[in-house]
Amino acid sequence: MTSMIAMLVVVVLLPQVVMAREDYCLDPNTKQIDQKATDAYRLLDSQSNQAIMDKLSGTWLSTTTSPATNQVSYLYESFTRLGIYDYTNYVCTLQNTFCSRYDGTGLYAVRANGTNKFFGVKIVSDAIGRDHACLGLQGKFVNKNTIVSGKTRLKRYSKARMVR
Repeated sequence: MTSMIAMLVVVVLLPQVVMAREDYCLDPNTKQIDQKATDAYRLLDSQSNQAIMDKLSGTWLSTTTSPATNQVSYLYESFTRLGIYDYTNYVCTLQNTFCSRYDGTGLYAVRANGTNKFFGVKIVSDAIGRDHACLGLQGKFVNKNTIVSGKTRLKRYSKARMVR
């Protein structure tokens, strides 16, 4: 019985231990730990604003059209209340006759930056060559279903409406 309880404790705690080791940034050129970026992420993570993370929680869609390349990108970004991030990006012809799919996952941390504004960092790994890449994250909540980030508008969506 005691060994079974010990095994249960290990199984329950193991994902948290593994996750804790993933909060670092790699330099994209050297593939070595970028200590400055890692320290900045960890500081931001320790100061994360739970109210902003709650508002950000869910899946958001941004669409970018490029007539020059005859392509459109449908980027679905998902954020959890606990700081987990993942994305799926469909890059399609403008006619949606062919699409390529790209997926990535990681962590994020955000804090308030004025009224309805936030900034933070995402740590992203994916199949297109990013390994623990630290990327900026900022935006302004226009309402509960819309975020503006630079020239990009993100809309909250339900999986039932997913394009591909």
